[in-house]
Amino acid sequence: MTPLRFLLFVLVLAGTSACATAPDGNPAAFTVARRSFASSGVRILVDVYTPRAAGPHRPVLVLHGAGGMLFDGPEMTRVGEQLATAGFECYQVHYFDRTHTWFARQAVLLKLFPAWRATVQDAVNWVHRRRPEAPKIGIFGYSLGAFAAIE
Repeated sequence: MTPLRFLLFVLVLAGTSACATAPDGNPAAFTVARRSFASSGVRILVDVYTPRAAGPHRPVLVLHGAGGMLFDGPEMTRVGEQLATAGFECYQVHYFDRTHTWFARQAVLLKLFPAWRATVQDAVNWVHRRRPEAPKIGIFGYSLGAFAAIE
């Protein structure tokens, strides 16, 4: 494992463990699980935030911007936590996994966007299979993620 990957692993691990409890030390109002689906033969990671409270939890995809999970991840994690606390089942999709991209600069946006858009559609289909009782899936897209959400 390269030093950069190790550092990112430690940062992700630290961020994930922080989700287990609320700031006051009590258990969080949600649980977090890492899942995945295949898009064009590539494994796409998804962080699933599920409310602990009973009830119908409408699914919502959360899509990062051009900063990817590297730069936008912490903020998108906060969005996922807030949505789960509000009663939504949140799916934070690592759609850059499809192209093995950490973040997107202008030079690659147009070239890789069709693959990312297809990955978001695959994510919608995957959530529909997981949650067939949910008539609709919400999408929160930040910047590039908002463009990828538009069909």
